[in-house]
Amino acid sequence: HVGKLLEKKKQKDKAVLILGASGGVGSFAVQLAKKHWDCFVVASCSGKNADLVTSLGADKVLDYEDPLFLKGAGMHAFDVILDCVGGDDYWQAFKGSLSHTGVYVTLVGNKRYLADDKSIDYGNALQIRADYLLRQISNQLGASENYHIMTGSQVRSQDLKIIASLLERRALRVVIEKAVSLYEIGKAHDLSETHHAVGKIILQIKQP
Repeated sequence: HVGKLLEKKKQKDKAVLILGASGGVGSFAVQLAKKHWDCFVVASCSGKNADLVTSLGADKVLDYEDPLFLKGAGMHAFDVILDCVGGDDYWQAFKGSLSHTGVYVTLVGNKRYLADDKSIDYGNALQIRADYLLRQISNQLGASENYHIMTGSQVRSQDLKIIASLLERRALRVVIEKAVSLYEIGKAHDLSETHHAVGKIILQIKQP
């Protein structure tokens, strides 16, 4: 789900927006977009994680806690917007920032993780919900050209081999929030459920 991105040769012609760039998926996505695909990368995260995301390769970082955040990416025409956060208010805000061949890929769907529900405009709630339902149907029928709901079943084995190769060559940095014992798996799950972990949560399995 990268649209026409791979057909473009120059970095100035390739722009990617990653929503939720400091998380376990987003931190890899920033690096892949910059180092593997040579894209201009705009990424969102909290202000405290901006330096980290910049070090991973982001050319521009947007603070999602900034009241003007939802208007901050409008000057770009993105080939891919990768949504690691969720929320139909994000889709409504950023779909106008897609290029004419751009694609919006969400890993989460319409449930928004990194925001207080009070910040959502409920005046458009019914319209947003109906729009999401139509997009779900279109996605399942293969009729949606610029909105995709990514699921585990769509991950290709050849893509995993590429990522494994990059990790073996240390071309990708693994950001770790915390390593916990297998005996503390409940704590690891609780931390994951906050949706504020920076990078990966590692589960250590004791060797026999």
